[in-house]
Amino acid sequence: MNQTPPSWYLYSSTGELIGPFATEQIQAMIDANQIAEHTQLSLDGRSFAPASACVPELFQGAQAHQPADNDEIELEEEGTSAPVIVRQPGRQSQPTPNKAGNSAAVRKSPAAAAPMPMPEHYWPSRPIATGNVCICPHCWTVFPIEDALFVARSPGLLGDPLLGSGVPRRFKASRFTTDGRALDPSGTPCDENACPNCHLKIPCSHIEMPSEFFSIIGAPGSGKSYFLASLTRGLRVTLPSDFGFTFSDADSGMNGQLTACEEALFHSPDPGAWVRLEKTRLESTQGLYSNVNMRGQNVLLPQPFIFTLRSQNVPGGDTHNPVSSHPAFKPRSLVFYDNSGEHFLPGMDIDSAPCKHLMHSRCLFFLFDPMQSQDSNLIKQDVVLNQAAGHVRHYLHLPPEKKASRQLIVIVTKFDLWEKTFTLPLRPRPVLNSPTFSVVDLGHLEDVSFALRTLLQKTYPEIVLAAENFSDDVTYLPVSALGHSPSELEGMEGLYVRPMDIKPVWPAVAVLYALAKAGFIRNGAMPVQASEVKLVRYARGMLICKLEDGSEISVPSKYVNRALHNPATGQIFIVPQAYS
Repeated sequence: MNQTPPSWYLYSSTGELIGPFATEQIQAMIDANQIAEHTQLSLDGRSFAPASACVPELFQGAQAHQPADNDEIELEEEGTSAPVIVRQPGRQSQPTPNKAGNSAAVRKSPAAAAPMPMPEHYWPSRPIATGNVCICPHCWTVFPIEDALFVARSPGLLGDPLLGSGVPRRFKASRFTTDGRALDPSGTPCDENACPNCHLKIPCSHIEMPSEFFSIIGAPGSGKSYFLASLTRGLRVTLPSDFGFTFSDADSGMNGQLTACEEALFHSPDPGAWVRLEKTRLESTQGLYSNVNMRGQNVLLPQPFIFTLRSQNVPGGDTHNPVSSHPAFKPRSLVFYDNSGEHFLPGMDIDSAPCKHLMHSRCLFFLFDPMQSQDSNLIKQDVVLNQAAGHVRHYLHLPPEKKASRQLIVIVTKFDLWEKTFTLPLRPRPVLNSPTFSVVDLGHLEDVSFALRTLLQKTYPEIVLAAENFSDDVTYLPVSALGHSPSELEGMEGLYVRPMDIKPVWPAVAVLYALAKAGFIRNGAMPVQASEVKLVRYARGMLICKLEDGSEISVPSKYVNRALHNPATGQIFIVPQAYS
């Protein structure tokens, strides 16, 4: 082996040379207890001496570390965060980027891969305040993208201390093919990534892209599964056709259960056959939750449904989609969660509930079923919303009276059953088209929101109170995921639908609204003839306005400068600015 530069060190572990490492890297490994005083270091790969003798200055003031039987096994471990490079004859090796975006290095490894222990605790290899990071969609750990693990593909590499004996091993990649694919310890190319904390799989695209989280919450039986399947199908259709984006599965396997529901409802080979969708039950974890043994305790984590949002633009830009044409736009990973309603019932331990995605979510969708609220035997839905708000305050360390800076959309379901009580007509597609581009009709959506809020204040005021005690940014939207009521079949349990009867109403509008408010999609409003009103007073986020007929109306301040219909008369008025 060619002699390495004097400032680089190698160490020996189970007959394998690992390195070289610069002095500062050695210091970092000493601080992390990855290198002990007795670890054998070398400058030339032939003669070795204890680290305490090679670099005594690095151990000054450091706590003495007594050798243990497994010290060298720990150094062999693929989970080490340090880069690993083998000097090649005649040239200096350079780090090779892997598919997760990190600069890993090339490492000489024995042909036979022996089982290696994994660390019980994960610690980021660098401060997460600098450089590119990823939020795990399972356990919501924030980690540097170079810390992402890979999933072994060799049949003999089974067994993970967190996920069980029958699961492929997770490892920190140190060898790569010439085209950048990671090699597992047996030399098989691997493409799948995993979280360094919970070891669950993460799509490579999620690691590479900025992520946006969306949480769907609601009482048990509120129809979240129907809604989510209808929602994703709607986004697959409208985002490409109206806004120039592709909306696709980041990993078809991870989205498998949702895709199966979507296929059964909207792409059935027999549209006249009855289909049943399973409820998201707390006790039924197959496909919807993952059990992970973290630090000796079984932890239940929800299954994320992950999609990618990419521009369809060709070089030179596309006026059909002026937002994504902008150089600052980046593809996004969109993550949806469908928690069991039981997780938000009183008495549920917040720390054990798999709901921490609420603190990362850009928008929370609360499904309110007005038909369910008429059944006195069921849990009150405002209680569920208040419990969810309590979860968010707990995770964000907010006092009980503090509102969260989260967008909340109250989705009032089963619109087909109460449509006649809603006086404001819905536009079938709240999208404004022009010869060059399309925009979300934000003016119509907020007009509908205000009208629906007024209706809920009269019929279910506790929902409005719970929502607006939680957030100042609350929107109310009607939805019918199926367009009709499901049926009970004689001799069969559950509710059933026929795909031929499904005609959703606004299934994807809530997400389009959230994306438009975030600036990912352009928005606008139709010009209307409206009267000005006088602002009487402003207090606690509410504008008290005097209309032309002398009556007063209260309007949340989020509707400032919007043209709204007076729910009592149908007249359109412009909401004035609050006092400066």
